[in-house]
Amino acid sequence: MDRLLTRAASGSGMAALTLQGEPGIGKTTVWEAARSEAVVRGYQVLSARPTRSESGLPLGAFGDLFSDAFANAAGGLPSPQRDALAVALLLAEPVGMAHPQRALSVATATLLRVLTEGDHPVLLAIDDVQWLDESSAAVLAHALRRVQDRAIGVVLSLRGSGASATPLGLDVSGQTGWSEHLMLGPLSLAALHRMLEARAGESFPRLALVKIEAASAGNAFYALEIARALIRSGVRVAAGERLPIPATLAALTSERLNALPVRTRDALLVTAVAFEPTLEVLARAAGADLVSDLEPALHDGVVALDSETVRFSHPLLAAAALSRAGPARIREIHSTLAEAGCSDEARARHLGLAALGQDPLAAAALEAAAERARLRGAPVTAAEMLERARDLTPATDQEEAARRAYEAAVCYAEAGVMHQAWMLLGQVMETQPTGIARARVLQRLGQVRAWSASFPEALELALQALQACEGDVALRAEIELDAVFCYISIGDYASAEAHARAAVADAEMAGPDGAKAEALAILTIIEFFGGHGVNEARMARALALEDPLRAGPVQMRPRVIRALLLLFTGRLGDAIATMTELIAEASERGQESAIPMVSFYLVWACVWRGDLQGAVRVAVHSRDVAQLNNDPSMQALSLTASALAAAHTGAVDRARAEADEALALFQGLQWTLGTIWPLWALGFLELSVGNAQRVDVLLHTLADAITRMGFGEPILGVFLPDEVEALVALGDVDSAVRLVDWLEQCGRRVDRPWALATAARGRGIIAAAQGDLQSALGALDQAIVEHGRLSMPLELARTLLVKGQVHRRRREKRLANQALRESLRLFDEAGAALWAARVSAELARVGLRPQAPTDLTETERRVATLAAAGMTNRQVAQAAFISPKTVDNVLARVYRKLAITSRAQLGVALGAMNDEAGGGGASRTVRTVVTGHETR
Repeated sequence: MDRLLTRAASGSGMAALTLQGEPGIGKTTVWEAARSEAVVRGYQVLSARPTRSESGLPLGAFGDLFSDAFANAAGGLPSPQRDALAVALLLAEPVGMAHPQRALSVATATLLRVLTEGDHPVLLAIDDVQWLDESSAAVLAHALRRVQDRAIGVVLSLRGSGASATPLGLDVSGQTGWSEHLMLGPLSLAALHRMLEARAGESFPRLALVKIEAASAGNAFYALEIARALIRSGVRVAAGERLPIPATLAALTSERLNALPVRTRDALLVTAVAFEPTLEVLARAAGADLVSDLEPALHDGVVALDSETVRFSHPLLAAAALSRAGPARIREIHSTLAEAGCSDEARARHLGLAALGQDPLAAAALEAAAERARLRGAPVTAAEMLERARDLTPATDQEEAARRAYEAAVCYAEAGVMHQAWMLLGQVMETQPTGIARARVLQRLGQVRAWSASFPEALELALQALQACEGDVALRAEIELDAVFCYISIGDYASAEAHARAAVADAEMAGPDGAKAEALAILTIIEFFGGHGVNEARMARALALEDPLRAGPVQMRPRVIRALLLLFTGRLGDAIATMTELIAEASERGQESAIPMVSFYLVWACVWRGDLQGAVRVAVHSRDVAQLNNDPSMQALSLTASALAAAHTGAVDRARAEADEALALFQGLQWTLGTIWPLWALGFLELSVGNAQRVDVLLHTLADAITRMGFGEPILGVFLPDEVEALVALGDVDSAVRLVDWLEQCGRRVDRPWALATAARGRGIIAAAQGDLQSALGALDQAIVEHGRLSMPLELARTLLVKGQVHRRRREKRLANQALRESLRLFDEAGAALWAARVSAELARVGLRPQAPTDLTETERRVATLAAAGMTNRQVAQAAFISPKTVDNVLARVYRKLAITSRAQLGVALGAMNDEAGGGGASRTVRTVVTGHETR
């Protein structure tokens, strides 16, 4: 416990302690000690003590933990998260759509971050965590995995003596030493002696102590109950005699309750049954004299008052109270409690458990409570209530029973419990032979299969739903969108376009604005992939109609589609800004499923922009998010993003491992479109290390499939330049020409500078391989002209590398040296280690003497001058409008060229360089890369 509190407050991040043991072993005693010590050390303590009866209430323990903390920290929360917490804590009424459970989880993580700002430690303490309601457990597990860098201690007590996983997923972190699991064992004889003196108020002779220890096996609660029984009976233990105690603890606890007055035992039974055992509720259910009735139990330690709530001092005592009544009596108490003024959720639960057979009133109450739980962000609890409501629905109303089962399945799907959703929907299907209701069930079944990622199965179900939806145009529009999503995922763009047009027509006729916006946006990008450019007017309308709270795949959202179009058309600055905003909003709203998808495209944009460090940062964040969610599609996307970044920075082993893992996940999901991306990352990596044969193995089939499509958007062949280079290296020039023809024709048709530049580079590579070096230079010069319309430094660097190789073959050493050094500069500045090494090797083959100091580039000269003037790297970066990382790279090159090793030598070296150049006033030779000619 001391390690827990010391580590959490030290700034080392979260620390957790799970106290596990059998009932009565002393878990709560240590747990209470942790709370008390935390207060002494300046912690803010958030605690909850759930009971078995409360485990069915949505977000019950969550409210105990965070109600007071939220009141103090609400001002520091983003408004969507503040609203989600207020609704969950019953401080505000839900407005509009339900707050997803993940949104509530992210809001909880933000709340914990706010509470720990300024190094103020927080202790989260939960006693008897096994009774934590499912909704609270899911939210906490999700949130705690996201705040492991904060000053937070977590102490949990858990019943059980066997091996057990750490509650709330606190053992899944890659960190070590931060989470401990302590199995509490029996007390020693001396410890029992001290405990009994303190708790029972009597000192037992050693003979009696030994017998108590043997009978209790060192269990503190058992030993205390035995001691109290001995005190009550007045028996003194003699040598050779057995202790006069019941054979079982259940009998012992029953005996303890038997010693209490009848009215007290009745009040304890009502307390044990109640979901919300507050004094107010219990008084209404058990009578106005409740407090006086409970007084003997309070005095004897059977129960205790925790604020206004009555809690048993041990769960076994609650079980003993319940064992005194039969099912009929317990149902009667549930019925009484339902009318005792408890919350809507508790009232519905009591009504449900009071009902015997079919009870339409109880079913209706449960359904209403389920809707409230769902709006608060507790979909699993809502689903369980709806299932119970279905069971209580009269047999004569099977349509109502099916509807409640359907809604339960929807709630399970929202919570990610897909197997339960699938099972319930299958049951509902048996009762829906035809009509709109069957179409809705088929639609949900298809969505469940898509969310659990079997797109061919999901598509088949969507098509069946379309056949069944008859004249419901709004529903048909929604199902058409599901079909479009599946067709795109399996790579069938022609069918996707047909269904997208149908979705637009139906949505325009009767669909909600959100569906209309998605239909317009998805049709826009499908037409774009077909080579028809961007319909800006339609896209603008889609953005205006977008519903940001609409559920569904992130790929269908108009703003996401707009961001992709910005990327695909080379508007990288706008694409990066938009995607960064989308990720921030998704994090704020708890829509984490959107982050890996958008992050992959953001990594792509950063790679094209030459910001490889930015790409790595985005990929790391994406992987962190995906690892915290058990979603294979999220993991596949985040692995692909990380592999793409690693391939460009030269982390060979990591790139291969992650791309292979991502590819296996996409194939398992039958996500055909998704497989393109890890194959692209792998192909680029193998090209980077000079393995042309492997590149062709990876990309040949994809290249054939893309080019057989005819004219389309060239971005579909983003990997084609790599395959062209590999084919030429393998001697398959004809295949390379075919790919370049497709890329060039598509690029010219829609004026895509990236496609035109890489196609021209491909023609240069092909011409060079055929020995026509003059034509090769012409093609490469044209490529550089197209590069001038772009901001893709790594693509330019690759073209300059080829240009330098051609100049070397023409024995134009100075021109070769110039092109290669510019290529090296671009690769160095980006951090593309493998390609920088290739250029360096090529420079060595040129055989030109090392560059003279006067051959510093303008950027190098400016950075060197500023650094020699005494500026720090950050100041130089600001003055030169570059990043500090680029300053590091530039200075490294300057040191290498000037043959110096430190900043202190810069001034002298620059002075010597200026003297050699005539004080800087002499004219200098300017060599242009574009034409390859020298001018004065």
